[in-house]
Amino acid sequence: MLLSAGDECNVADVRYDGDSLNLVDGECRLPSLTGRLTLKYTSGDQRDLPLFEETAPLIFKLQDGWTGVGRKVGGIGSGHFIVVAPDAWQRTGHVPVWPGTCVNIGFTAHYFSRGRQQGANDVGNFKECRVALASDVFGIDGDQVFDVAVQGPLFVGAVPMLRPASNIAWASVGEEQKKGWKESFKPNESSLSDVLQGRQGRFFLRVYDADVKLLDSMEFRYFKDLREIRINGASYTPNRLLTPSATGHPPTEVRLLGAGGTTLSPILTKSVNHTTVTDGVVVAEPHPDGDDIACALESGTDRVSVFIRLPRIWWRIDGIDDELRKWRDTPLAMTRQEFREHAEANEVIRIRLPKHLGSVNVGFDDEQDRSYPVSEEMAAEKRNRTRSSSIPLEEFADYRQIDQRLNQDATLIAECGGEALPLIQVSADPGVDDVTAAVTVAVRTGSPGDTLVPRVACPRQRWRAGKGFSPRELRAAGVTKAEAKRRAIPVDPRRRSVHATNTDTLTRAIDD
Repeated sequence: MLLSAGDECNVADVRYDGDSLNLVDGECRLPSLTGRLTLKYTSGDQRDLPLFEETAPLIFKLQDGWTGVGRKVGGIGSGHFIVVAPDAWQRTGHVPVWPGTCVNIGFTAHYFSRGRQQGANDVGNFKECRVALASDVFGIDGDQVFDVAVQGPLFVGAVPMLRPASNIAWASVGEEQKKGWKESFKPNESSLSDVLQGRQGRFFLRVYDADVKLLDSMEFRYFKDLREIRINGASYTPNRLLTPSATGHPPTEVRLLGAGGTTLSPILTKSVNHTTVTDGVVVAEPHPDGDDIACALESGTDRVSVFIRLPRIWWRIDGIDDELRKWRDTPLAMTRQEFREHAEANEVIRIRLPKHLGSVNVGFDDEQDRSYPVSEEMAAEKRNRTRSSSIPLEEFADYRQIDQRLNQDATLIAECGGEALPLIQVSADPGVDDVTAAVTVAVRTGSPGDTLVPRVACPRQRWRAGKGFSPRELRAAGVTKAEAKRRAIPVDPRRRSVHATNTDTLTRAIDD
């Protein structure tokens, strides 16, 4: 844990239990989470800052996803928080993330989150804590434009309005930069519009109680003229997804629109490969390094940053072949033997996905029967986090499309957000005729009227007993969900394939 005091704080000395700490560029490392911390100001005044107390833990507010630098606050409002408490304290309520260890022995870091609509009882606490951790929720309301910047929401049009909680007596708003503009005000007497006085850019907002104790804080951005961000002609939203065509991703156009649909001219704020700006339109070439677009809008001396992450999908094989390790947007082509060799080498295919997708379903052709979670990790080639799903190829080596010689191509497909994404195209084996393939399938399928057991075409023995009939197979056989439940017919709602043998089995069972 660090103490960070900006130039505007005018801190001359920091003492811990009477001993002076080494303050460099306004920061110093705290030796412990307990004890007495005293700040001395250039004016000669001094102030004690409480660390851990027996009645309440330490609460820090962070950015979404518990990222960035945490600011010590007096309670849990809306957002993401890390709460530091002794190891022996027992957590109550919902635990979204497993707690982590602290450098300070004897303490544990707990992760809390709270939405604007949650009540105080939904936050949770500790059995040993004598005070309520939840504080009144405050926020600012106004028209917003979505982007993925970590600098707080981006408000546009009219100046947003502060929605104060009942225990807020003071507020402070200022520019997020050293020696920037800053002003304190009483929310019940002045509005943000009164205080900002036409300023645009990136701001911090902090709220205090009557004793000037920090209750909560947030960042926000404001740019009056922006109205919408569009990608390839459609609005940029949190659930937007760009899937490639058969030839891959086309060049992606990004427009920042103002009032009346006019195109604003952004400025790229860092050297980004594969991205250009022409007549106000940002064009990202079909390359994964062009997905992250950092730009800025200016109005006079005011400037606001906008960060866009194109929701394009890419994939690659993580193995020893450097060519296969390159991100791509077209299917990999290989023979069945090559697929088996990659599988035996324990290689995986990795899919890079947008933030809103939590999992992907993967399988051959029309049978995406395996689900894989999407996880976040720090990318080796960049200093940012990427989200991807890892699919071990060995888990598909015993599927019929790989284990058996067939006269037709097979495609390993990932279903992402309702879109089918062909990952690997496996070529047909030469010298296998239609009769041989048909006989093999008939032998493995068996008689459809023997039992009410569905078959799926993807196991060690080429065909296996499935968990249940797919909803599409029920519809094809004219069986309703209610009838299936009444007749104790097993249903697998996750399977989307339709096999004729399963449909025939259902039809015969209903007729009988």
